[in-house]
Amino acid sequence: MTLRDVVITGVGAVTPLGVGARTLHERWTAGVSGIRDGEAPCADFDPTDHMSSKQARRADRSTQLAIAAGVEALADAGWEEELPYDPELIGCVLGTGIGGIATLEDNHDQLRDTGPGSVSPLAIPLMMSNAGSAALSLHHGLRGPVFSVVSACAAGSHAIGTALRMIQHGEAEAVVTGAAEAPLTPLSRACFGKMGALSPSGVSRPFDARRDGFVMGEGSGVLVLEAGDAARARGAGRHDAEDGSLQAVAQRQRGRAGVAHHERDRERRDVACALVAQRVVVALERADAADAGAEHAADPKRVVWQFVVPAGHRQRLVGGDHAELREAVRAACLLL
Repeated sequence: MTLRDVVITGVGAVTPLGVGARTLHERWTAGVSGIRDGEAPCADFDPTDHMSSKQARRADRSTQLAIAAGVEALADAGWEEELPYDPELIGCVLGTGIGGIATLEDNHDQLRDTGPGSVSPLAIPLMMSNAGSAALSLHHGLRGPVFSVVSACAAGSHAIGTALRMIQHGEAEAVVTGAAEAPLTPLSRACFGKMGALSPSGVSRPFDARRDGFVMGEGSGVLVLEAGDAARARGAGRHDAEDGSLQAVAQRQRGRAGVAHHERDRERRDVACALVAQRVVVALERADAADAGAEHAADPKRVVWQFVVPAGHRQRLVGGDHAELREAVRAACLLL
């Protein structure tokens, strides 16, 4: 079976570095940090700049972020005026780790303090993990496959990989995909703090000897993926050029699997790390001739970067230290 090629035609982002994908790129490459007082909030984001006040009230913050990033991505793809394909052929797949946790916490507070009569009738649709993809599809009239992927810090990569395969296999002409998260809430802070996962210094540096935890943040990134032949037929621009970015996601998805174990079980941890490394090799072996598999195989650090480490835990590896590579693989399967 010949798989359809897939291209990126639109990008959108709301991040701690600002609103907009271009803003993200400019400030990131300039070395600007979005961390403020040990957290990374989207401080410049005002939902009413991207939707009506009524829509904002009817959406959890995570959904607000997804809608804003989605609006930018669709406009960037040239979809602002009208959809280029039959709405039933356009899907929406977003990833999230938790979903509307702020809504859940707020309504639990209302229940505890004043009783069930004060709970919002909209609480369920606001806090569901699929709220972002549902709201984005409703906002733009997308009527193809619409759902969410919930797999912790790998959810965004899994969503993009799922969207990619949907187009490759003819289930959709285009898919709006990406992820959104807004976990800066009292319960999230308390839970991650109790785990000892948060950085007391407010710095995230996973491969540094001084590492002491991670920094919580929020944001959303959305891509518009289209079948290459359809995008070319309508004269769409593309962002993926020839760098194989989508193929990297696809190959890493082929090696995905569960390696869960207790964090104190060293024997199982070593087995899990070995399993991850083995699956990286399998993923590379399955890479077709058009992919840069040979180049990746020659550089084990790039293997981890492209195929193993979830986006939320990536940090470029420096030097060729085997211990550093081992830590990267451990980070991939243990999220340390």
